[in-house]
This record gives sequence, C-alpha cells and structure tokens, in this order.
Amino acid sequence: MRLIDADAIQFENNEFDTYSDYSRAFDAIDQAETIEERQQGKWYEKPWGYECSKCHGRPQFHPNGKDWLSDYCPNCGAKMDL
Repeated sequence: MRLIDADAIQFENNEFDTYSDYSRAFDAIDQAETIEERQQGKWYEKPWGYECSKCHGRPQFHPNGKDWLSDYCPNCGAKMDL
C-alpha cells in the first residue's frame, strides 16, 4: 500500500458524470507521488491498556469498554502485523 497526498490532486470540476471523468480521476490517483510508505507496528500491552509501538497512541475503545485491537493504528495508520 502506498500513501498519497490526496489534497495535491486537483480536478477542474468535482462533477463526475461520465466514464471519462472517472477515468481521468483514477489516472490522476495512479500517477500521484507516494508521500511515505505505511509503517508496521504492533500493540504493546501496558498496565493501563494497549499502546502502538510507533506513535504510542491508544487503540479505539469497543462499545463493551475494552480496547479494540484493530489491524491498523487509528492514530498513525501503522499496520499492526509485527
């Protein structure tokens, strides 16, 4: 996966009515420069809960009141696969 700066992609109008409008948009996204590669990390268990190994952020809370250990950090976007 590559991360791009979506704000850097400019379109003359934001109306997409035809196939060629969508085609131009997809081409612009494909040609956009990569701003950084996705980082990889893991959840560390701490006395107060869990923490991201990259940004030291906390995971989201699940409605049951416990930490929800997702596949990605909601703070920095690191993929939790280490």
